[in-house]
Amino acid sequence: MSQNGSVIETEPKTREKIEYSAPIFPKVLPVVIPGGQYDELGFSLTEKVALRQAFDLIKPFRRKMGKDIFYTYLVQHEDVIDIFRKNGDLDEKINLTALHKHAQTMMRTIHFVVNKGLDDMPSFHMMAHDIVNIHVDHWVPKAHVQVCQK
Repeated sequence: MSQNGSVIETEPKTREKIEYSAPIFPKVLPVVIPGGQYDELGFSLTEKVALRQAFDLIKPFRRKMGKDIFYTYLVQHEDVIDIFRKNGDLDEKINLTALHKHAQTMMRTIHFVVNKGLDDMPSFHMMAHDIVNIHVDHWVPKAHVQVCQK
C-alpha cells in the first residue's frame, strides 16, 4: 500500500527454470595430503626455514667448518689430494693455497645454495651442473663427482 491507501500492483516475477544435474549434497571433499607440501628437492617450507636458520648460526664458523669438512673428505679419499699438486706432478708439493681456497669456495657455494638456490629450482640445477662441470674439467674422478651430485 502507498501513503494514500491505494494498492500498487507489481508485475509477477518470472521464474527461471533451474536444472540440477548434480546433487548439491553430499559435496565432494577435496583431496587433503597430510603433512607439509614438498618442493622438487623434497624440502617443506619449514625445513627450508630451519636450514637457513641453522646455516646462519654456523656462519661465523664457516671457514673452520669448511676446512674440517673438506680435509676429512680428503683423508677418506687419499687419491683426490693429488689433484691439488702443483702442475699435476706427483713429485711436486701440495698446493695448500688451492686447498684452502677450495674449502672456502665450497662453504660459500653451500651458503649461496641454502639462501638463494632452494627457492629457485632452475638456478639450483644450473649451479649443480656448473659445479660438476668444473670438477670434471679439473680431472676429478667420476666417482667423486657423483658424491658432489648427491
